[in-house]
Amino acid sequence: MSNMNFFKIKEVFYFKGKISIKCLFVIILIVLLSCSTKNKSMLSSNTDTKVVKIFKNLNEKEDNLLKFESNMPKSDFILNGVVHFKRIYSVKTVSDNVTDFYILNNEIFILKNSVVKTNIKNCYELLVEDNAKEIRVSGNYIYLIYQNRIDIYDKRQCGKIGKIDAASYQYDFDNSFILLFLNRHFRVLDVTGKEILSGYLFKKIEQGKIFNRKLYLLNSDNELVVVDIDNKIIGNPVKVDFEEVYFFNDCIILEKNKKYYKLQYGDYLDNAKICYPLKKGDYPIFCFDNKKVFSFFDKLHDSVNKIMSDNEIYFFKSNNMLKYADLGKKVYFKEIFLNRPKLKACKTDNGYILFDIDGNKRFIDTNKYSIEKLPEKAECDKELTYKYGVFYENGNPIITIAKVVNENEKYKMLKREIDEDNIYYYFDKKVDTAK
Repeated sequence: MSNMNFFKIKEVFYFKGKISIKCLFVIILIVLLSCSTKNKSMLSSNTDTKVVKIFKNLNEKEDNLLKFESNMPKSDFILNGVVHFKRIYSVKTVSDNVTDFYILNNEIFILKNSVVKTNIKNCYELLVEDNAKEIRVSGNYIYLIYQNRIDIYDKRQCGKIGKIDAASYQYDFDNSFILLFLNRHFRVLDVTGKEILSGYLFKKIEQGKIFNRKLYLLNSDNELVVVDIDNKIIGNPVKVDFEEVYFFNDCIILEKNKKYYKLQYGDYLDNAKICYPLKKGDYPIFCFDNKKVFSFFDKLHDSVNKIMSDNEIYFFKSNNMLKYADLGKKVYFKEIFLNRPKLKACKTDNGYILFDIDGNKRFIDTNKYSIEKLPEKAECDKELTYKYGVFYENGNPIITIAKVVNENEKYKMLKREIDEDNIYYYFDKKVDTAK
């Protein structure tokens, strides 16, 4: 990648107009969705918003392994079955019938039919007109996008302050500034609808972003043009040496040679960092820094159509359901299987085959002390004897797969740790000889 400044403004080439001076939270929304506050139709004093935070564990109750190990089950169903502790990310549903949502600085906004639910004190519920298709929030302003217009609300006053005709225009928002662009033309308005500046590029504007009092406009030739609102400067087009460029809320996503990079607005190209995109159609809806987090959402790919995050708390819209996941921590959940697979192992030419407690077959190389995927043509020559988590060959212990962690007068509890995310407990009857 080039060392050039990706957003360096060079010289003025065409302009007209004038200038006016102007992602840790833990929110339990189920409680807030039941609250409502009557809208204010008139603006009063200029007050700050107050965010209601209810600090609780976002995860479901984590089943405790040590507690389970310390108490032998009494049920014959459990004693003759298998208990599986699976470590997963916790996902919880916040609300249904959601049209759209937005998260900004500890605040969340949920668009449902003719209402916006929030966690802002004194404005838990904002009544709006039907058929809004999208909600955006920037600074103190809530923007509701309709087919041909944008309605503007001041969240401090919990009331509507105006609307803007936006038929056919694409749009973006930065606090009280609104960017509208169509074909080669762009406009910047304030929340009252007053035009701050306008201008034309020589080529069609494909994407536009307003951020930190600058416009970032990408034209049809994959050239980036930066407009400084305060200084009335439009920079010369800078060719972006990437196959695709996508503008996001807080960054730009760049694609080249099937690799994706994330870059902050105003930063140098060399500072772009590789990321992993969750794609829907031709466009990514999110690009993750962490591959494990990407894998989590990739499994939900068909249904997820929007993701927003703050640190490791991810809110996402799946069909019409708003959900969240705390991807900073995995927790164990317990499930019980009543039919226990038969544990056995047998010798092959170069190792052993284990018929494991989870129903899978595994190849064990005792020379390398490793457990690998079972070869396709593995054959058993001699079955080993088993007792309390250990397999024996000619009376000698060969393979230990589980350890005794508790017992009573009739049973021993054994713990089989396949990996850190999958721990199994099963129970062997006490006997005097190996079977």
